Amino acid sequence: MVVATGPFQVPLTPAFAKRLGEDVVQLHSSAYRTPETIPPGPVLVVGGGNTGFQIAEELAGSHEVHLSVGSRQTALPQRILGRDLFWYLDATGLIRKTTASRIGRRLKGARR
Repeated sequence: MVVATGPFQVPLTPAFAKRLGEDVVQLHSSAYRTPETIPPGPVLVVGGGNTGFQIAEELAGSHEVHLSVGSRQTALPQRILGRDLFWYLDATGLIRKTTASRIGRRLKGARR
C-alpha cells in the first residue's frame, strides 16, 4: 500500500510507481478516508507535509507504517487555537488554491 501526497491537492506519482506490481495498492491522500479502508499489511506514506504526517500517525494504530520524506520539512502545528490546521486552510480558501494561483506561485517559489 502506498499513500502518495502532493502539494495543492494535485496527485504527484513518480514514474517508477507504474512499474510496481498490481498487488501494491496506490492512492493519493485526497482519496484516503479512514484506516479501516486501507487493506491489511504494511503502508508506505510518501510525503512529509502535514497531510503525510497526519495519515501516517492515524494509520500507525492499525498498520505497520513507513514514512518517506524527500527532504526535511518543518511540519506546521496540527491544532491552532483549538482548531485543526485544515479548518483554517478551508475557511480561508487556501486549501482550494492551485499552483497557478498568485499565492501558489509564491509558495512554490519559497520552497526552493
